[in-house]
Amino acid sequence: RKSFEEIQFHLLLGGLFAALVVFFFIRNVRVTLIAALAIPTSIIGTFTVMKALGFTLNNMTMLSLSLATGIVIDDAIVVLENIFRYIEEKGVSPREAAMKATGEIGLAVMATTLSLVVIFLPVAFMTGQVGRYFYSFGISSAAAILISMFVSFTLTPALCAYWLRQADARQGHQSQTKQRGLYAWIDKKYGVMLEWSIGHRSIMLTIAGMVVASAALIYPYVGQELVPDDDQSEFSANLRLPRGTSFDRTLEYATPIEGEL
Repeated sequence: RKSFEEIQFHLLLGGLFAALVVFFFIRNVRVTLIAALAIPTSIIGTFTVMKALGFTLNNMTMLSLSLATGIVIDDAIVVLENIFRYIEEKGVSPREAAMKATGEIGLAVMATTLSLVVIFLPVAFMTGQVGRYFYSFGISSAAAILISMFVSFTLTPALCAYWLRQADARQGHQSQTKQRGLYAWIDKKYGVMLEWSIGHRSIMLTIAGMVVASAALIYPYVGQELVPDDDQSEFSANLRLPRGTSFDRTLEYATPIEGEL
């Protein structure tokens, strides 16, 4: 129960921090709220799949939902940012921006989402004892990611069309993020790195190839085990008495030991 409550706490904390990261970059409460709503909508929507397949809320399924917390908001952020860009740069209404911007990047969002699904889904079909553990994990993760894609194509643009105002894009968003302070520094450094990488393509490809090849050298030195050893803040004591010892006599031996422990 304590382990389950710990995961539940981290699930809520992860959702809160994901929303705060969005607010840190966009600096608009309304926009942040639209993006953040994708998290509970996708997670709660996953309960339907879990109920249909007979899954319970346990350590494995809660772990999958906790990991999915940072993933399910991704699609909403991509769609939301493109809608915001349409309003900001093209001056169209939020309703028109929601339709055009979502349609423009629909295939890209679908491709990135399905690439995540094909990573988690095979985990559900592992065989043996490990497969028994990870079946619900893989299915729950894949379901949450697919539902988040559906949410980004439906709920997110609908909320943008209903809640966003053209004034949101005119309140200095561009100057806040790209011309002053930390954002200007990040944008400048990123631009320098991007130009250097494009100008030295052979070097970047060589570095990437070396990183991939290094896996063959590093992998044998990484240990493998089914379950890692961990300190669970508990220990066990075994008391062995002669066969036939009565319960009352056993209690006489065990009671002082309990006091010492």
